[in-house]
Amino acid sequence: MPELNFDWTQLFKSQKKLFAARVCKSHKELFVSTVDQCLNLYAGQNMKKLSICYELGENHALFLDGWITFAATKGVEMVVLDLSGKKSYRYGDLHKQGCYIFPCHLLSHGAVSKLECLMLSSVILGPMTDQFSNLKQLTLNRVLLNPTHVETIFSSCSKLMFLELSSCGLPDSKLCIRSRSLKFLNLEDCEPLKEIEFCSKSITEFHYFGLIEDVELSFSEVSNIEIVRFRAASFRSGENFLSQVRRSLPQIKSLNTLITTDQLKLLGCSKFTNIEHLELTIFGRIQFDTVKMSPVIKSCPLLKTLVIHNTCHEGPLDDGQSRGYGYAPANEVDHHHHLKQVKIDAFCGTWSYIIFAIYLLKHAVALEHMFIEIRSPYMGGVQRFSRYQEKREQNLVYEQLREHIPSKDFELIIA
Repeated sequence: MPELNFDWTQLFKSQKKLFAARVCKSHKELFVSTVDQCLNLYAGQNMKKLSICYELGENHALFLDGWITFAATKGVEMVVLDLSGKKSYRYGDLHKQGCYIFPCHLLSHGAVSKLECLMLSSVILGPMTDQFSNLKQLTLNRVLLNPTHVETIFSSCSKLMFLELSSCGLPDSKLCIRSRSLKFLNLEDCEPLKEIEFCSKSITEFHYFGLIEDVELSFSEVSNIEIVRFRAASFRSGENFLSQVRRSLPQIKSLNTLITTDQLKLLGCSKFTNIEHLELTIFGRIQFDTVKMSPVIKSCPLLKTLVIHNTCHEGPLDDGQSRGYGYAPANEVDHHHHLKQVKIDAFCGTWSYIIFAIYLLKHAVALEHMFIEIRSPYMGGVQRFSRYQEKREQNLVYEQLREHIPSKDFELIIA
């Protein structure tokens, strides 16, 4: 089935001669008339997707209503409506800015809606009833929600599997997740959220990116969440969230988080007996070293894949010897029997990461693949190192690791 995508950047580019002429119309009028003409000429019986991406508001409600009604008559399965344009309104300013009220009732068009995916940005959500019985994915960005909206999402959307709320205003500080079908939940910067209660066993993946200092997690039933990704607003809230994950979700198999070098100690004291994939973005003033990281790996005895993104800049590899970094602790005799894949990206081959890579080559006895990315730092938007210098750094890293590379069934890539 056909997909109709109207993105202002692409539309203006494809008709630049027309727009360059400035023919007695504003860009908004040109965009609206172009979409209107295209839909009037559309002769298809069905439609898979309708996407509108442009800064429109309540002044264009007549056109927007007509486009949505038209899509509903064609049995549309996916609607994307991003009316933010170049501006990013906070959800509390939507009424003041004259934003469009999305008419949920138009989607049914006298029958059960075929809509499976709805993605809205910078709109005011109209009343919801039972128009979304077939909805599987709902993504809301900068949308103000009232109690009825939240209740309807979990009661009427019986097939909903993917829910994403980003910068949305919630009616209460507590959000109760009640759904028998929901698999994926992503909450990002939603105010005034302070507590998330999981009343569903169906969720397997949970993402949280928060501005609130302390968000409490509670579970009325045993959780089946296996994948957790989170970024906290501060050091303290990060520790709080990590402690809750350790306490309430010991069964998780994948953890992806932004973490400080100080918080590595907390992670190393934890015990995640089922984690197979660990992805850490590490930052902080205290430099990274093997002494901090080796307990983290030991805390995940079934770990198979380790990904590390470094944002702590040290000096280049040439300066590393003078820093006094040691190898693993002298009493370190443990081996990691399941770790197979490792990816490390660090600025200009920092010495602490070289030591850590050597540690893994020695102790990860099942290691099959290691990818090390040498990233040149940017200062003022200008890359400091030339390609020749980057190549030199790559060669220096390889020379340091060469004698420790396993002889069989192992691949090392340095880029």
